[in-house]
Amino acid sequence: MKTLQKMIGTYELDSYPVNKFTAMIVPVSLIKCSLILTLFFSTIHVTAQLQNCTVSCTMTVPSLPVQPAPTVVGNPGKIIFSAIAPGDGYTFTNMLSSETYRLSTCGGSSDDTQLLIYFGNSLVDCNSDGCGQQSALDFTPPADDSYSVRIIEESCGIFSAPVTVTVELQASSGGGNGNGNGNGNGPGGVPGLLANTWQTGGNSGLASKDFIGTTDAADLVFKTNGVENMRITKSGSLGIGITQPTDKLEVNGIISSKSGGMKFPDGTLQTTAVDLSSGGNASFVDLEVAEHIKIGTNSLYLGDAVQGTVGPTLNNIWTTNGDLQIQPDMSSIPGFPTQFNTIINPSNGNVGIGTTTPSHKLHVFVEDDTFGAGLLVENNDGSMELRNGTTQLNKFQPVIQGNSGGTNVAGLGLIGNVSSDNLTEFNAVTTLVGRFNEGDVINRNIFQIKNNATNLITVTAGGKVGIGIDNPSVELHVKGTAPYFAPTLRLDAGSKYLELQSNSSVAWIKTSGTGIG
Repeated sequence: MKTLQKMIGTYELDSYPVNKFTAMIVPVSLIKCSLILTLFFSTIHVTAQLQNCTVSCTMTVPSLPVQPAPTVVGNPGKIIFSAIAPGDGYTFTNMLSSETYRLSTCGGSSDDTQLLIYFGNSLVDCNSDGCGQQSALDFTPPADDSYSVRIIEESCGIFSAPVTVTVELQASSGGGNGNGNGNGNGPGGVPGLLANTWQTGGNSGLASKDFIGTTDAADLVFKTNGVENMRITKSGSLGIGITQPTDKLEVNGIISSKSGGMKFPDGTLQTTAVDLSSGGNASFVDLEVAEHIKIGTNSLYLGDAVQGTVGPTLNNIWTTNGDLQIQPDMSSIPGFPTQFNTIINPSNGNVGIGTTTPSHKLHVFVEDDTFGAGLLVENNDGSMELRNGTTQLNKFQPVIQGNSGGTNVAGLGLIGNVSSDNLTEFNAVTTLVGRFNEGDVINRNIFQIKNNATNLITVTAGGKVGIGIDNPSVELHVKGTAPYFAPTLRLDAGSKYLELQSNSSVAWIKTSGTGIG
């Protein structure tokens, strides 16, 4: 028996068992060599060698079932069939020369298998040990046509169990047939690869120019289980769970960082997130806001106010609803029952203006020898002010002054010191009261001077003045005290005087010691 080598010529082989047939080896484009057998019998014994893949078996050549080749890339278009006896397989129609097909028995058999691909009766490609003892090869048809795939056992025996075979369309076409046994012409000389095929089991020996991607204006899509999960657009945007990302990175889902953090363009590394939902605290070295800060529905605006609401060129703190409180403590948070609407002193609720240590509910401090400085309360009709009424150095004269319609109508100056002893609402040393009595305004007393709770002088609405009496009946009504002979009214000019007194119901006028009664 003769062995066919990779050469051109016509040979005569012994048939099995007794007859002869003619075989011719001819060059075919994109096929290393082609063994064309003109068969006269259905059972032959042939020894042939193609790219170091040896076929040397007696084999029955049955007719094969026919079906179209895969047209969808990857798992969705994968075709799986079983070879029960050596020589079983399929004839696949419409296999395209522009595509690459992955054929494999890897994991589908415990036998030592060989994959054979025929064009008619011509063996065009084969593989023996692409994945251990099983077979795998990437096949690019030399022409658009039908090709038969057959499976045999390496030692020409029978299968111990049916062999599972997969035929899968690859993502890109190749530049020649790599037979998967170490003699392919894949990129960088990687065994068993086509020129544009990426080895799923790992790659080595890659050139620096090798890459995975597109060379035209098309997106690069990544799928798992037939579903798109990641895309790099032709403009360079990456979307994870997003089919049309517009930013450099868009993620539909949760992003988790186990360590490191996030670095911003200014070089700031953020390793923790800000979460105030549970009453947490946030710390900022410098926080700059272009417009305003809005907090909840009871909004707080810091910065320029809305045009037409408050002066737009002023910096404002205001709310869209509710009261505004400035609190230096955490009393508004549950667990802090005491709340103070304060500015300076959180311990007692005092407010200080011009001082950091207020001692009263409202404590206003002005600089020394500052004339006119103080407290002003006003509206469009007039004002009342409490101020320093002197320009004299090292002196302070408190003045309460009223103003109505631009004219000062009333003023009170308290000069000197007033003792703070026994100063309560009802026993002040001196009390000045205007229109104090109850009743209609027209009938109320205009003015009263009291010592503690005792009325000393009263001016009624009718112009009567009472001294020692609350309800004077004449223009000047003086009420004396016991003893009866004590003077009630006395006018004294040197050694001469006029004295008025009462003795029970009798009035006395006394001059220079001489009584008239």
